[in-house]
Amino acid sequence: MDIHSQPPIYQPVQPNDNDDDEEEEDPNPTAGRLSLLQQPTTPTSRSLKVLTILTTLLWLLSLSLILFPTTPPPRTRPNLDLTYKPESSLDIVISMYSEPLPQLTSTLSLLLSLPTLTLLRPRLFIYTKNYHADLDAIANSIPAPLSPASITLKPNIGRESETYLHHILSHWDTLGNHTLFLQAETHNPRELRPRIRDYFGKDTGFLPLGFAGYTCPCAAKTCGDRFWSDASGVVQSTYLKASRRETCPTDAGVLLSYKGQFVASAARIRGTERGVYEELYGLFGDEESWVHKEPYLAGRKEDVSAPVFGYTVERMWAALLQCSEREVVRGCPSLVSGWRRGGSRGDCQCFDHV
Repeated sequence: MDIHSQPPIYQPVQPNDNDDDEEEEDPNPTAGRLSLLQQPTTPTSRSLKVLTILTTLLWLLSLSLILFPTTPPPRTRPNLDLTYKPESSLDIVISMYSEPLPQLTSTLSLLLSLPTLTLLRPRLFIYTKNYHADLDAIANSIPAPLSPASITLKPNIGRESETYLHHILSHWDTLGNHTLFLQAETHNPRELRPRIRDYFGKDTGFLPLGFAGYTCPCAAKTCGDRFWSDASGVVQSTYLKASRRETCPTDAGVLLSYKGQFVASAARIRGTERGVYEELYGLFGDEESWVHKEPYLAGRKEDVSAPVFGYTVERMWAALLQCSEREVVRGCPSLVSGWRRGGSRGDCQCFDHV
């Protein structure tokens, strides 16, 4: 077969539909083919360009970090009472109402299973708000290493927060070096043990033992979460009074505490002026105080045994004890997670050695 009779491999697009028009010949066909070969139209060449740009950007970023290193903001220096000499290494404060006595025994046994605590030979204080409680039966349910304990019957007002405020004020000059505040039936007992074991130490200032990571803007008077809200400004004012500030630091957040269980040092408790605790304590007992009336109640049902204000104070212990560090807010793993990869004890607490 005559190869000259075959159609050309490449046929240019015709300028119009008239088949009789003659095709204009390319004056330099070799140059046209070379220009096509030189165009970077392949995916590989585009990828190389993108990779080169990304590599350059990463190099510039690394260089900027070396030349202009960034450091995290310094931790806020708390007000601490470093002159106080505690009588004991550890106090355990239990708030009770109608919990079964076997539950109390179980909670205390859990604490005794932690060498970190038992080596400190803790003192035990139990407060019950059940008028029908058998105080002798309570005493008999206490494991031997924690006996004898101080057992006190209190009026049924204010939930556990009122109990804790009462203990702080009535033992202001006899507080232990650390105080562990709990209810007779703890929340998340399975996770509570490793949280205390892994994080508590002699340098602990405030260690929350409930949920972590929830905050309110310090600059806002209204503070709330999914289940609670307070528009009175008491969270903000308590934070400012405890930290002895007139105004909120820029972009400061107030860490919320939950479940009425935490550890605090005497230095940090007493670092907040006594009058701040007295003011909050007085609001519980005064039936004519603004926290028991409208507009504060905002239509919510009030009961002195479980007042609306009690849920606010439950969330204010971190503010009262001057602990709202960004590391605690952002770095603390959940109780279930326990410990994060690359984590440290400072992830979930405020230390006294700032």
